[in-house]
Amino acid sequence: MNQQHGLLLARLVERWPGAGVDVRETSLALSEDGDSLLLRRYWEHYSAGDRAICLERCHRIPVERLVRWMICQGEASDRL
Repeated sequence: MNQQHGLLLARLVERWPGAGVDVRETSLALSEDGDSLLLRRYWEHYSAGDRAICLERCHRIPVERLVRWMICQGEASDRL
């Protein structure tokens, strides 16, 4: 995923007394070839004395499939 051109949808930082810090991010980006939309979910946990724990999930959907789904879900408009 191209991080420079991604859109950060959400970032949450939670500090837990005595338990460390959790960082969560959700971002959206276009794939390098422009054919897919990528939804990235990232979680990281820091705690005193322990190493950081990181998890990342990336979901890919072809843009063509997403647009077709949007058209099927759309509502008729009388304004045209």
